[in-house]
Amino acid sequence: MVQHIVIVKWRPDAAAEELAAVMAFADTALAQGDFVSYRHGPSLKVSGGAGDWGMVLDLEGPEGVEKWLASEPHEALAQRIAPLKESVLSIQLPSA
Repeated sequence: MVQHIVIVKWRPDAAAEELAAVMAFADTALAQGDFVSYRHGPSLKVSGGAGDWGMVLDLEGPEGVEKWLASEPHEALAQRIAPLKESVLSIQLPSA
């Protein structure tokens, strides 16, 4: 099992309506993925942090990550995020 973790920092000038539309689209795009589980949402900012929004996808091995990254729902979500992002970080971690 692999966790694919993405952290997005939004541009300061990104409009709240645009961000809400991206989050609604994320629900649709992620529901089409082949995941063991997934979650996404705004940062709680409990310890500060550099991100505004993130997602954690649990997938069946590295092949699952590669399949998601090559999928149409991933591409569509990335295209919606791109004009609003200041930065994006991702990492894949082994999961028990």
